Amino acid sequence: MRRFITLISLFILSTSILAGEITPLGPERSLELRQKLIVLMKKNKKTLYYKEARLHLFNEIYAYYKEGSENNFIRDIYCEVEYQNNVDIFMDNDDLPDGNVLNTEHTWPKSRFFDYGPQVPHHQNTYDEMVSDMHHLYPTDSLVNQKRGDHFFGEVDQENKGQLCEASKMGQNSKYPQVQFFEPPDEVKGDIARGLFYFAVMYELPIDDREEEFLRAWDKLDPVSSFEKFRNEMVEKYQGNRNPFIDYPELIKLIPNL
Repeated sequence: MRRFITLISLFILSTSILAGEITPLGPERSLELRQKLIVLMKKNKKTLYYKEARLHLFNEIYAYYKEGSENNFIRDIYCEVEYQNNVDIFMDNDDLPDGNVLNTEHTWPKSRFFDYGPQVPHHQNTYDEMVSDMHHLYPTDSLVNQKRGDHFFGEVDQENKGQLCEASKMGQNSKYPQVQFFEPPDEVKGDIARGLFYFAVMYELPIDDREEEFLRAWDKLDPVSSFEKFRNEMVEKYQGNRNPFIDYPELIKLIPNL
């Protein structure tokens, strides 16, 4: 099911299309839209074994070849470092790279898998389906992955000493000086935002208001790319469902608060 919901059906759900602009739905209609999206996203979803999901991620989505080399390569998203297979790392259809070098990032931290809002039943989701959901998994430098931990994503204008790597930052934002934020490279900010929009709706989990403010800005800053569309196709191939915030970026404008 390639594009499982049409914009027309979404627009019928709302009365928010005025003068060619999309305005947020009210609380009841927003909840109705989210519930419909959950049904559609879960309809064909398969829960993969975690290793299986990671093997697909590394070998089928992020690995690429370069002219003149028999080995494939993979680039982590946080430091933008390129790793050559059989030289810097070893991976194949049965084996993952050394986790001390290149790891799998859960952009929605595992420690927050069950931080439900006050009105969400806690029995709806399982750890296994969340930990292996490819829509929020990415290859990352292991040390930076560890340092990011479960910190919120956000813009950093007061960077901590001891830079993680040239492409990413950890530190504070002057608007929220008491919070430690992690800022990834501009090239993946929108990808991360749309993956978290999916995860929040899919598993009925709230995004912190401060983090959501930055994610919505990143969604505009870094629009859907051809690679992100390819990634969405490949995740559907193996997992059975799509991220509607990639297929229809306008969706997030209808939902006023995640």
